[in-house]
Amino acid sequence: MVKLVEIVDEYEKRLQEMPFVPRASYGRRMLREDGGPNRDFLMYLFCGFGFTMQFLKDVGLLRSKVQCNTCGRDMTWSAE
Repeated sequence: MVKLVEIVDEYEKRLQEMPFVPRASYGRRMLREDGGPNRDFLMYLFCGFGFTMQFLKDVGLLRSKVQCNTCGRDMTWSAE
């Protein structure tokens, strides 16, 4: 659980640097008091497909590598 909170905290910092996230948040964070993501965090996180995919891999919801059933080689994710 601690690692998840650290990952979410790091992504909050990265999201705040994104050009589409408003600068004026009146001092509010994109995390709840317990460190979990709030609605704003999730809304901005899912604005970019590549960014979203990397977050899901970092928190362990998607595998970083998947093996091809046909050739046995590792496949990679693509944002296209």
